[in-house]
Amino acid sequence: IKFGEKSATIEEAVDENRAITTVVAYDDKAVYGDLRAWHVLKDSDRLKAGEQLKFWSVDADDQMLVEQTWTVSGRVKKKLSDKTVAEGWQIKIVKQGKSATLIMDDDDLPIMLEDIGGFSIERVKEIPEPFKAERVSLRNTMSANVSIEDYQSLTELVIHFEYEHDDGEGVPEIVDANRYHDVIKYEKGYAIKMKSQRMGRDFEAPAYPLGEVPDDVKKFLEPTSMCQSDDEDLLKEALKLAKGKKDSVSVAKAIMRFADRRLGNGSGDTGSASAKQAYDERTGDCTEHAALFVALARAAGLPARNVGGFVYAYMPSMGKSIFGYHAWAEVWLGEWVPVDATVQELGTSARYVMFEIDEPGETHGNGRSSRCIRQDIQPKIDAYTMADGSAFEVKGAPKWEWGK
Repeated sequence: IKFGEKSATIEEAVDENRAITTVVAYDDKAVYGDLRAWHVLKDSDRLKAGEQLKFWSVDADDQMLVEQTWTVSGRVKKKLSDKTVAEGWQIKIVKQGKSATLIMDDDDLPIMLEDIGGFSIERVKEIPEPFKAERVSLRNTMSANVSIEDYQSLTELVIHFEYEHDDGEGVPEIVDANRYHDVIKYEKGYAIKMKSQRMGRDFEAPAYPLGEVPDDVKKFLEPTSMCQSDDEDLLKEALKLAKGKKDSVSVAKAIMRFADRRLGNGSGDTGSASAKQAYDERTGDCTEHAALFVALARAAGLPARNVGGFVYAYMPSMGKSIFGYHAWAEVWLGEWVPVDATVQELGTSARYVMFEIDEPGETHGNGRSSRCIRQDIQPKIDAYTMADGSAFEVKGAPKWEWGK
């Protein structure tokens, strides 16, 4: 990032591809880095409980200005992992709907940062010898209380989970009501009624190439560092897949099937690879399937975007069902239609909880998966309905009053 007087210039490249340059204008906003924000509070004698500082900072990942709110909690003492006690100023940070806790020393250096994702960073006097890293465990799946083998035929799925509410003061609720689901927030957690996103019989596939695209959708045709729709190889592949097709649904299906054939199942050399890297390595899990679909769809002229949340699925290899944190895509076919290339679904059954749009410039919902992982949520199925109209209720499950 290069910071100028009125704007910041971000250059980002992945996999040795051409760098994408984005200019972020300050627009007369107060734009600070974290250290500068600390000094604004300290130098103006505002290190007092309840004092607030609102400012903007440049987010390189989302390539935009994001608002931060720092609230001084006061002077605190904190016992660190090495059993020593440190004293400093505690500040609650809310940024992009995520909260964190920072403790700063009088020497202008951080003592501790506790992130919403469950990460704690502490300053130490010296690195111990020998250094031994703590064991890290990542909980990305949750056991389900009901197994539904024909889960792709779900038209409605009702679940609930306990959750210690942490929203407010700029932090959004853990899940919103949207086209994927209705939501009830209750004292101890959330109830969610998932709805089918299948394309109905009356769905009219737009002609291909697309005609008019709404202004707020056009940005999802542009290449990004993770979805390089301007890459020569991906462009060539996309045009080959779209050749001769007259409607946009046929193009989307061809791209979806290709992405699954190309990648199979598994992870590549990078935890979250770009579309081009996944294409070259011919392997990837849900994030790579979504990224490759999005890049190819954009290259073919179909707006597409990455989304994330969690999903219900039956695992034949395990003989049981799970909820798992997941990434999938959406493609614009006159409206946004979910695409899960890992199971070759264009239009999805009622089993997806959508947290966020995972694209530069889209910040609402960021950090929701981390918040759920930190609280170790355990969703429970209460009821479900299948495509043939059969409905089931779990004995003893709570009854929810939807629509109130």
